[in-house]
Amino acid sequence: SLMLGATLQVDDDWSHCHSANFRSIAAAIAGSTPGDVIEVCPGRYEESLTIPHELTLRGWGPAAELRVGDPATETVLTQRSEMLDGMVVRANRVRIEGFTFLAIRRSMSAQIRTLPSVSGTAIVGNAFVEGRNCVVLFNADRAAPARVEGNYFNACVYALEAVVQGALVSRNLMRYFINGFVFMDSTPVTVSNNVSQFHSIGSPTLTVVNSSRFTITG
Repeated sequence: SLMLGATLQVDDDWSHCHSANFRSIAAAIAGSTPGDVIEVCPGRYEESLTIPHELTLRGWGPAAELRVGDPATETVLTQRSEMLDGMVVRANRVRIEGFTFLAIRRSMSAQIRTLPSVSGTAIVGNAFVEGRNCVVLFNADRAAPARVEGNYFNACVYALEAVVQGALVSRNLMRYFINGFVFMDSTPVTVSNNVSQFHSIGSPTLTVVNSSRFTITG
């Protein structure tokens, strides 16, 4: 069931949100309880995060496709090391929205990674910039499908790698990618109204391996 909790606010230097409770996202997560909302004000956050329970993490900024990684107007998250993921989701029903994920150069890690036991992750309205594995997504329970909606994938090697039992992937924009959406051992999945632009000849927008019950529209 959906849990309702408190709203916690983060600002790295208190320049945008003067009454923020925390200066780092990790501290806000540590101080949260299941069902809380964590609002992260504009700034540059060099953190690698683990999400241990149901949370909504909400960044600030313009529409995803207009983001350029400007910490004055966007919530920009860069992992602490090229060996560490940006966010690791270890709980069900986590929602991540409105962030700009800016990968460290040469990083081989994911910007968002969910564990295989997790279900119901919602990744909505984020921008992913220059990652190798921008989103690595698992979903264990088809009754609680994952959602990847309204995101902007810019210069990702793999925009989305997924092994899911239930997912909706819609209204995403991909540019300058090597591989778009890759699904392995997945069912059922709906892929609808996504747009791909400016990619090399031979770069696949959608790859499906050993999967079934796909609905593709738009």
